[in-house]
Amino acid sequence: MDEGTGDGGGFEVTLDHLRKTVDPLIASLQVADQIWKDDGQMAAGIERCESEKITNCVRRFLHDWGHAMGVVVKQGTFVASALQQVIANYELAERNAEAGFRPVSPPGPIERVSQQAGLPRAANPLAPNPPAAK
Repeated sequence: MDEGTGDGGGFEVTLDHLRKTVDPLIASLQVADQIWKDDGQMAAGIERCESEKITNCVRRFLHDWGHAMGVVVKQGTFVASALQQVIANYELAERNAEAGFRPVSPPGPIERVSQQAGLPRAANPLAPNPPAAK
């Protein structure tokens, strides 16, 4: 999200930028998830090491690294899910806004009141302009 330019004081959300953020994030989380699940396999060859000190150090590092990847996966999944929800909400809002701005074929409530009051069609600011006289 970019801060607005001052003309509305709001935010500008570019859905394409959000989408371009979510896809690589999800791909990275899949890799992190694999590392998290496979941290034991990475330590499989360490038993051949001659030093118990090195073996314990590597095991502890890989255990901590696996734990960190688990945290990254959990928090990253939350962030990716939230970004996907933001995208979905903005798309829904855009569809609803577009639907709200389409002209309706039957007269709306303002136009009906104007007609009942005997006001000319042009007096209704929401009504489309009448065709020009021939």
